[in-house]
Amino acid sequence: MVDQHSPGFGASSRNGGMLGGGHRLSIAEMTARYGKDVAFNLLKEAHLDSADFVRKVMIEEAIDCDYEQVGRFRGLWHTHEYETAARDLEQLQKLLPIEASLLSRTQQHQAVASDLYRGGVVYHQHAAINPAKWVLGCTALQQIMVLSSRATQLFSACKNQRVAVWSRPQEVWSKPTKYCLQPMDTHPPNGRIAPAGVSGSFLYYQH
Repeated sequence: MVDQHSPGFGASSRNGGMLGGGHRLSIAEMTARYGKDVAFNLLKEAHLDSADFVRKVMIEEAIDCDYEQVGRFRGLWHTHEYETAARDLEQLQKLLPIEASLLSRTQQHQAVASDLYRGGVVYHQHAAINPAKWVLGCTALQQIMVLSSRATQLFSACKNQRVAVWSRPQEVWSKPTKYCLQPMDTHPPNGRIAPAGVSGSFLYYQH
């Protein structure tokens, strides 16, 4: 878990508590940049695996954080965005079992009480949680790594886990636990990290 100060001090507990997924680059851009297989895996991780992992932790560790699968509405500001959103959703659903519906402007009141948008997309699998309760539950697990940037050190709540911070604080090695990788390099050679799931300022790694 990554937070600016002590766990739960910053954005990790002070956010809207949305649990879901998404991507910025278009599928065509991702495929051109990373190749078909990597693009597919990135989309799967972003839209399905990350949220599934968080739900798995909630169930296995009995974290009560007011989880409710309410869905999420992504509103469109301009009329021309509707056709683009329709094409993107169709393309995404051909690759992954995404439960989502496209709503026209006349249908959007099914999801939101507003006339500001020009339609939108409802992601039915997205959910809401109480982020402060989620943070509290995670810090009590004794199996989650906690990184505090204030001290640029890695703290572990694991009872029998030895953690070593090397001369370069970016590189962190630890014995593998249920929810941690070995090694965990926060600045890998290719300049990106690949978390199994993201929630607020938290990163969850699976091995």
